[in-house]
Amino acid sequence: MLNASDTVSDANASDSSIITPELLSSEECSRICGCSRRKWDRLVASQKTPAPVILGHRRCWRRKELLSWIEAGCPDQQSWGKDVAGAKEVGNE
Repeated sequence: MLNASDTVSDANASDSSIITPELLSSEECSRICGCSRRKWDRLVASQKTPAPVILGHRRCWRRKELLSWIEAGCPDQQSWGKDVAGAKEVGNE
């Protein structure tokens, strides 16, 4: 039971049913990186981000990879060592 002094984050911290998404949208990536969605889209177009995965018709980025990429200093795709020829398709096998 929540008390008046409890915050929403306190209530959510004890809820084990909350799931953190492992695939992120462009909007979520831009927020994590602290840039605008437009800036993120330009970085993607110039291959300066990790390569996205394609889920149906949606481009997504792996959360763990994005955080590792940030820790590595945000290198371009070629330096990051990912396949710059295209994104892998997920779920259309």
